[in-house]
Amino acid sequence: MSATVTGLNSDIGNPGGHSYYPTTTYQAVDNLSWNRRAHRLKFGTDIRHVGEAFDTGATKTVSYLSFEDFFNNKPNTVTLKSNNPSKSFGITNTHFYVQDDVRVGKRLNVNLGLRYEYNSPASERHLRQSSYDVSTRTLEVGQPIYHSDKIPMK
Repeated sequence: MSATVTGLNSDIGNPGGHSYYPTTTYQAVDNLSWNRRAHRLKFGTDIRHVGEAFDTGATKTVSYLSFEDFFNNKPNTVTLKSNNPSKSFGITNTHFYVQDDVRVGKRLNVNLGLRYEYNSPASERHLRQSSYDVSTRTLEVGQPIYHSDKIPMK
């Protein structure tokens, strides 16, 4: 048996009950090259913030007074209740590099480079996430999903 109510979203084909919204990405990229005698220097950066929001689902109830109303799609009441507000997660990736191609001889080039990458832990914008810390047996509300190497763990 199937019921259709106009304007009511369905979780059919979405077993987790989550509705995803478009991912938003902000990115700043810049590269610079500089040639000087036997050196070819390259510098660059890529800073990117990725945000994703999703709705954790809602309880949907449709009530009919009779089978006739059901078959004619005339609901008596339609209730949409959400106990879990939408979540908005974000992560920031920061990458820098410097590279030097040095011409040592006619047939020999030496490539030297250094790269730094930091990918922040995913965090929820409104502090609505929580993680269970097994070592302390506590629920950490509003904390990142994991701690990065840059932040000492408690």
